[in-house]
Amino acid sequence: MIRHPVKEDRRTMARFDFRLQPLVKLREAERDRCRQELAQAYQAELILAERQQMLCRDMEEAKNLSRSKSRPGAIEVNGLLDAHRYELVLKTQLHHLDLQREKLEVEVERRRQALIAADQELRILEKLRERRKEEFRREQEKLDIRQLDEIASRCPRDERGGGRP
Repeated sequence: MIRHPVKEDRRTMARFDFRLQPLVKLREAERDRCRQELAQAYQAELILAERQQMLCRDMEEAKNLSRSKSRPGAIEVNGLLDAHRYELVLKTQLHHLDLQREKLEVEVERRRQALIAADQELRILEKLRERRKEEFRREQEKLDIRQLDEIASRCPRDERGGGRP
């Protein structure tokens, strides 16, 4: 069986066109950019956490080295001083890392809020599009009913199947 495609009358088949669609695309791009920036901030947090763990391990090793060099018996003063200096360097690095982490937490929160705002703006436009689409569908439905009523009113009564003698 061969099926023939039904030709649509372009005059009666109107297509919904959301005038703000370019703005929707811009809002989507903005939301995606905010997501990417937030992901980068989270990645930076992970890197800082790894760096902090590494520094803490190094600090523990430096303390163990200091303890071993300060045991009773012959004390190696230069080695002990070097170990203490290294501990101070590590403490300074940990302090700077804590400052960076605090700044990064603020930045992560800022980016998270930016993503929330971008997502809300996009949702507003999407709701508006859905509302307009529904209004368009209702208008089309009314137009179709009006056209069918007009066609029905043009036909003689007996041709409509309600013919009475």
